Amino acid sequence: MAPGETITFSWVGHAHNVVELGEDLGAWEECLIPEDMVHGVAGPHTVTLPKEGVYYFVCGVAVHCSAGLQKAQITVAHNCP
Repeated sequence: MAPGETITFSWVGHAHNVVELGEDLGAWEECLIPEDMVHGVAGPHTVTLPKEGVYYFVCGVAVHCSAGLQKAQITVAHNCP
């Protein structure tokens, strides 16, 4: 996506959340979830990514991240393919 664009993560109910890990690949790979980010919340979750880079997001609820099912890697670049 281009810098400054907004992305929305959408889900129904309180069974998920979005943990923003910034550019921390290690935290994303290891599912290092802060203790205060393990509870589900109502969606949606919206974030604007202002600069180029690779940003990582996970769901912090239960095993959603470690099962590999709810992880996102988003590349922000001026020259999007």
